[in-house]
Amino acid sequence: MNLRRDTENQSGYLLVGVAVTMTTLAVLGLALSFYNSLAVEKAARYENQTKALYIAEAGLATFLDQYWIRGNPEDATSPLEDTLANGSYTAEILSSNGGVYVVQAEGKFRDMAKSIEVRVSRDNASVWPYVLFTHYDKVMLKYGDGNVTGDIHSNRDVMIDYDDYRITGTVTEAPPVVDPPEVDFTALKNLAKAAHHYYCGSRTFSRECGPYTGIWYVSGNARIRERVVFRGCIVAGGKVILEGGRISMTAVPATLPVIVAGDNVEGLGDDIQISGFIYAKKDFILYGADLRVEGALVALRKIFPLGNDLSIIHRPNFLSNLTGVRFEVGESSGLEVTEWREW
Repeated sequence: MNLRRDTENQSGYLLVGVAVTMTTLAVLGLALSFYNSLAVEKAARYENQTKALYIAEAGLATFLDQYWIRGNPEDATSPLEDTLANGSYTAEILSSNGGVYVVQAEGKFRDMAKSIEVRVSRDNASVWPYVLFTHYDKVMLKYGDGNVTGDIHSNRDVMIDYDDYRITGTVTEAPPVVDPPEVDFTALKNLAKAAHHYYCGSRTFSRECGPYTGIWYVSGNARIRERVVFRGCIVAGGKVILEGGRISMTAVPATLPVIVAGDNVEGLGDDIQISGFIYAKKDFILYGADLRVEGALVALRKIFPLGNDLSIIHRPNFLSNLTGVRFEVGESSGLEVTEWREW
């Protein structure tokens, strides 16, 4: 009798244990199912947020391209709206102050929305990319020897004797045709007039009257004699002629070109050092040893130095934001982003 009661008790305990176990498993199953549901929902939410952010970024890029790179922000009088990748975006200017604009873009995908706000302004600082450039005629490094550091481009021909000249950079010919720099002679002339450095006709710059500083304008030919020191900019309606050696010319400040000629830049002499942007509306032809140029040299017709130990180096600090010079090519996107936040 007692044995039977013990057996029944044990069976009852077993049933209770099974029931508890099954209940526990059911609860765990429900918890796991709920957790999986939350994980799936969280992953979907994250994916939708990411897609909304990508759409906002695409809308912002489209807006900046339309109104900064290819247009003017002043024309953005209403929000730019469009659909993209099963979502949509809206981009607009929130405010502007002194040429600095606050732009906001919102991207939407399903039930998610992400916004980006940036502070942008125009970046006009293009850097002229070529150390040697000609437009109508050739770059000719055939006689003499030396080193050129930087990229070379001609819209016609480039002729280099690689046995005597070492080129560190790329050498290209048209196509593509690269627009040459545009020089505003009138603006430079007016600056020289304001500094009382304007001369009608030709003028010779000699060591006895130097050193020379500031911007100078000569309507005829400008002759730079031996041992002259020039710290500024010389602009000539005619030729700039370097006569003799040991001439030192540096663009001061670096936002001025160092030599601008409405005709040739030419000369004869050894140990000539020029730092800055050189522009010749016709040819650059110079005979002599130890020519040192740091900056860039542009001639609309021909570049033809003749001499030993030539050294020409591309220096970007002399090739950006130049007064009276406009570059159509350069390392600039046309805008500068100074602040970025997203939520």
